[in-house]
Amino acid sequence: MSVSIEAYIKQLREAIPHVSPVSAKGLKTLHRRRDYEGMVRLIRRTMNLDVKLIVGWVNRGGPKGFENAPAWVQMPERMPYYGSSEFKNLKMTILIRKSFLAQSTYEQIAIAISHELSHIVLDSIGHPLRKEEKAVDLTAMLLGFSHLYRRAAINKTYFQHRIETHRLGYLTEAELGPVLN
Repeated sequence: MSVSIEAYIKQLREAIPHVSPVSAKGLKTLHRRRDYEGMVRLIRRTMNLDVKLIVGWVNRGGPKGFENAPAWVQMPERMPYYGSSEFKNLKMTILIRKSFLAQSTYEQIAIAISHELSHIVLDSIGHPLRKEEKAVDLTAMLLGFSHLYRRAAINKTYFQHRIETHRLGYLTEAELGPVLN
């Protein structure tokens, strides 16, 4: 376990509640129906984010340096404080790549959405780790998505003589360990 991950968790726990893992049943149902907007709404409610979200589907693009990201959120330059009336009236956009939706499991889609919404949480409380992508993943895990991260963030494909590992998110397999029980 990296010392920085342990330090991140300690800092995040001082500002963010640790929520019990969410039930996958609703997410599975919405995914089966291809109701991705419904998945965003459910995750937003689960994370207690009282903000207006516009959901957009894209074929290409992305923020500078993250042009291949499966999803991203567009936020204002100056984020109003969490829970304020200005925050509740704010409209933000989450964009999700269509190709990612077409090839991903409900768990992978849920962790991508929860990661993006965690950016909003951290920015809205002015957390010092808000620009640290690993801390954003840890925030999503603290807010109820730890089991989904553990199941879907690392995907291994076994071949006869090799293993291909694909990672979704910023945490390594070791960093996804048992720290967030």
